[in-house]
Amino acid sequence: MTELARLEVEEHRGIVVLRLLGEIDLSNAEDIEAALISAAAGQASVVIDLSDLTYIDSAGLAMLQRVSQRLEPSGCRLCVVAREGSLVRRVLDSSRMDAVFSMFEDLAEAVASCAAAQVDV
Repeated sequence: MTELARLEVEEHRGIVVLRLLGEIDLSNAEDIEAALISAAAGQASVVIDLSDLTYIDSAGLAMLQRVSQRLEPSGCRLCVVAREGSLVRRVLDSSRMDAVFSMFEDLAEAVASCAAAQVDV
């Protein structure tokens, strides 16, 4: 049996990091979306770390796109971490999600980019 996604909230260098672990599919995408939006509320930048996500389907991709669209009007910058070569990264790349949000291979790189963007504001 596979583990449905769970969300862990962390902070790195003043940037909120939302780490997703497990799997995102139609059965849990709506709940994950609500949790991400809630955790990102009021933030200037947010990193969603998918490094420990083992599966994402079209419902998960649509959910990430909706999260990005919901955060954008408030000026919140969204960065997503997905390791190169991972199944999740291949799905994100083939779906051209880099046109929706900034993607990084490494958490430190994403946090640094978000931190720099906050300084530039």
